[in-house]
Amino acid sequence: MFQHKRKSSTPTEGIGVMPIQNSSKDKLSLSLSLFGELQDKSKDEIYFKDNKSDEQYITFLKQIQNTNEIQFVKIANHLIEKNMFLIEGKFNCCWKVTVKDVRIIVWQMKEFKRKILSIMCKCINDEELDEVNEKLPVFQRCCFGHGSKTNNYNFIKEIIYNYNSIFDIQGDPLLNNQFSIEEVSKMKILEYMVDPFAPKDFIVDAMYSLYLFSSVDEVCTFIAGAHTDLLFALSEQNEIEYKLLQEQVVFISRLLFSIYSPSMQNKTTLKCLLNPTYPTDFRKFIENIYQGITTNYLRFSKSFNIIGDFKERNRFNQIYKIKLGKSLDLSKLNKKIKKSVDYLQEIKTFNKIVLVNLEPFFIAEQIALFDHKCFNLVEVKELVYYEHKSSFKRYQQTMEHFSQNIEQLIETESDIDFFISVFHGLFFYNEFNGAYLIYNILSNKKKSNPLLFNKIKKISYSLYSKLEIFFKEINGHELFWIYYCSLPLFTSKVPVVDFWLDRIRSDDVLTLDFGERLNAEKIKKISIDVQLWIEAKETKFIFDEIDIVMKYFNNLAYL
Repeated sequence: MFQHKRKSSTPTEGIGVMPIQNSSKDKLSLSLSLFGELQDKSKDEIYFKDNKSDEQYITFLKQIQNTNEIQFVKIANHLIEKNMFLIEGKFNCCWKVTVKDVRIIVWQMKEFKRKILSIMCKCINDEELDEVNEKLPVFQRCCFGHGSKTNNYNFIKEIIYNYNSIFDIQGDPLLNNQFSIEEVSKMKILEYMVDPFAPKDFIVDAMYSLYLFSSVDEVCTFIAGAHTDLLFALSEQNEIEYKLLQEQVVFISRLLFSIYSPSMQNKTTLKCLLNPTYPTDFRKFIENIYQGITTNYLRFSKSFNIIGDFKERNRFNQIYKIKLGKSLDLSKLNKKIKKSVDYLQEIKTFNKIVLVNLEPFFIAEQIALFDHKCFNLVEVKELVYYEHKSSFKRYQQTMEHFSQNIEQLIETESDIDFFISVFHGLFFYNEFNGAYLIYNILSNKKKSNPLLFNKIKKISYSLYSKLEIFFKEINGHELFWIYYCSLPLFTSKVPVVDFWLDRIRSDDVLTLDFGERLNAEKIKKISIDVQLWIEAKETKFIFDEIDIVMKYFNNLAYL
């Protein structure tokens, strides 16, 4: 049963104080004519796309706001005649009265559409509540267009009967002036995980920063509950609810397992997802996780908005040519690498003399693999609260020992030439942490022995000068992050760990807990930091480890 709970308070999003009139005769004729049309054209579509321009809605909103008398029928007639509708996406498929959060659906609407919806709801005043049912077919058409189903009436009633609370910017979550989530309770986040209507971007942010406020076990409990609801909807033959819940369970489960797969093998709670009601490929995905098959399933990356646009485009483009390999003959390079591999098969002892006689890009490949292997040992949960965590500290110590011993190998100008080429190779392969490690070694040599450094080849010095600006401290390593984020999605790449630490330390300054609510800004920022690391863990290089080289590197790192 619906209960009319309209309060006397005025909602935050004001529409002005204007007299509202409705013609019962016009309303009735319009309602009846549309009701038949809606029944004939009702479809099972889940998604609707509004092709009308935003300007049409904005212009119409201004016309309404400048009108002395606002009439529901006139607004509805205009929307229907122009084939305009207010709520696009899959919101037309609300299946029942107990929509988990109608408010967040409304606040995901574009502002001008939400204001038109607010005005239409305001038109249905307290004196006319007994006539609401008569207006529903018209209201539904205005909200969802031609193909919406009659069960959307409940969704519309929910908005009308809870007008003040839904259109109030206050609440859980608390929204800011840009209508994005500013503060949210822990329970609301967990509810969103299994809510088909919750904002997907926020769910992804929350999942990546999960250890800030919750645990994998808690999310598993909510997913298991959604699975039970799904089976009930199936038994009740409620196809719309079933499809939406299935889509959400698949989405959130893939996200959870992809991020936390190593720790999921013992989480038997979600073995219910092997149920035949789910798609075959999804069940295979879950089965692989439980069997310890850690294939790269991460497919929920978002583009990062870490820094603003880089102004010095010419300098950036000049450096970018290095990355594209325009200064390299790749065919010739591959032959040199193969020659190095063949040469190593003939030797028994690996040392510095052998090292500097190999192709520098081959050594770059092996350093990339060594660093990435150590990198992968860091547990995801330690990325949020990283300080004094064992696996993170071990990784830092390993690379510090490795760096110190590599530096001791550089004694002559030809050694410097060699390692500048290694530096270039690591940059070329997007293994930026290894590149930064070699850069620091070369930078130290340049400071401690400038005379020796000045004896290197001109081409080496030029290459070093072009690459070093990516790793200098300029505006929070702005140039590096621009370059890193400009690489295509799912490109193999590893960030500079020290630069990553600078980011997460700056994010740690933000307060998480605001009493009963959590800071959504911190959740979002930490999620980007964690996602950067996890994507690096998922990186797959196209070259292979060479045992004799790896053993040498292990000795350098005291492993």
